Amino acid sequence: MRPEDILTTLAQLGVAIAGFSGIVVALARPAPSASSVNHSLLSVLLLASAGVVIWSLTPLVMLSAQVSERTTWVVSSAGWSIQQAFALAHRAYQVRSSPESVPGFALVAPLAVGGLGALALQLTNVFWLAAAWPHLVALVWWVVVSFVIFLRLMHGSAGNG
Repeated sequence: MRPEDILTTLAQLGVAIAGFSGIVVALARPAPSASSVNHSLLSVLLLASAGVVIWSLTPLVMLSAQVSERTTWVVSSAGWSIQQAFALAHRAYQVRSSPESVPGFALVAPLAVGGLGALALQLTNVFWLAAAWPHLVALVWWVVVSFVIFLRLMHGSAGNG
């Protein structure tokens, strides 16, 4: 499968997950104690879904504009890395400033480790590889994160509804 086909599929998945999440949130009646955690989870989900869409469409536009593949993957990975670094920094600040809005360690730890791993892979792509597959792996990571959080939100709304 060509990278362009995978990027198109990932962008569609990002939009679908964000859309279904909006429905779940609109229909859910969470317990007051869970509302700050659910708000935090929804924020992560929407940021990841939006990131998947943006960083799937950006290389498609660049490739359509006849930008070299090397430049396309370096720029896309660099942009993804900047967004991921800001997201991780914001989440670290959130953990320190309002721990009551942070979901349990069982969810946060794997997401943080995976996020740092994906960031390391992207930086390797920027400075060394300049290939499509690391960028695609990072986007798939964000789809997985979005889906896991979507399931967590659904589980939370099912238990409180």
